Amino acid sequence: MNLLDWLLNGQFHVGGGTLSVREVVGNLFGLASALLGMRRLVWAWPVGLVGNVLLFTVFVSGQLSGVTTEPLWGQAGRQVFFIAMALYGWVRWARLRSEGGAADGGAIAPRWATARERIQNASKALALGAIAPSGKPTTAQTITPEPRSSRLAKGTKPVFTHTDAKRY
Repeated sequence: MNLLDWLLNGQFHVGGGTLSVREVVGNLFGLASALLGMRRLVWAWPVGLVGNVLLFTVFVSGQLSGVTTEPLWGQAGRQVFFIAMALYGWVRWARLRSEGGAADGGAIAPRWATARERIQNASKALALGAIAPSGKPTTAQTITPEPRSSRLAKGTKPVFTHTDAKRY
C-alpha cells in the first residue's frame, strides 16, 4: 500500500470502531496549525488548510458513502468556512507583514481588549443570543396524521406525528 492509498483508504482500529487515517491526520494538522499560530508563524495558515481539506474529504465521503446515519453536510460546510478563513488570514498576514507588521516581526501585535471593547463585545453577544433561535418552538405544536393513516385497516388507530410550526 503506497502512502497516498494509505492516506485515502487507511483506517485505525480504536476500541470497537475505526477512524480513517484522513481524520486522524487532518486533526493532527489542525493541532499543528494551532501550535504554529501560538508561536505567530505564517506556516500556521497552510498547515491548517491541509488539515481542513483532509477533514472536508472525511465528512463528504462519509455523507456520500452512506456509512453514517448522521448528516455530515454541516461538518463539511464548516470545513469550507475554515478553508475560506484560512485563505483570508494567510493573505491578510502576508499583506500586513509586508507593510511592516508588529515590532517583533509578526504580522500583528496581539493585545488584550480594552474595557470599552469588552462591553461592546458582551453587548453584541447578548443581542445575538436574544435574536438567535433557541431550538424551542415559538408557536404551538401541531399534530397531523401521517398520509398512510387514511389507509389503515378497520379497527386500528392512526399514527400521529408532532411537527413544529416553522419560524419566520
